[in-house]
Amino acid sequence: MTLLNENQSSLRKIVFDNRCKMQDREQALDELLRRAAMPGMEVGDLVATRKGKQPLRSGGFVYTSAVVVSVKPFVLVSIDGDMRWSLRKPEDFEMLGVAYPGDQSRALRRWKADLTADPTLANC
Repeated sequence: MTLLNENQSSLRKIVFDNRCKMQDREQALDELLRRAAMPGMEVGDLVATRKGKQPLRSGGFVYTSAVVVSVKPFVLVSIDGDMRWSLRKPEDFEMLGVAYPGDQSRALRRWKADLTADPTLANC
């Protein structure tokens, strides 16, 4: 039995947020397990700032995590979709897992709205 298979059985016991439907929970878990075996970040990943690195901020508020909405260029959007960061390096962040589908949707809507307003953002 591989380490991934052993972890899979214990990860299935994780209790997810009640706002997530059973199907979404299974999809999120399967996606997390798939990505755990792969290096690098992908669109839809939930990330947090590594220790010792500058935290994600907006004014006086510190964001504990964000959703990856673009890999090249590297762009993060807050879970609520109220803030976007594009001048950060991927190596400053660690992957926490896969964002809930609703959180991914809000973050991607924000990114698409920003791109519609200013298409040059895709080249930053």
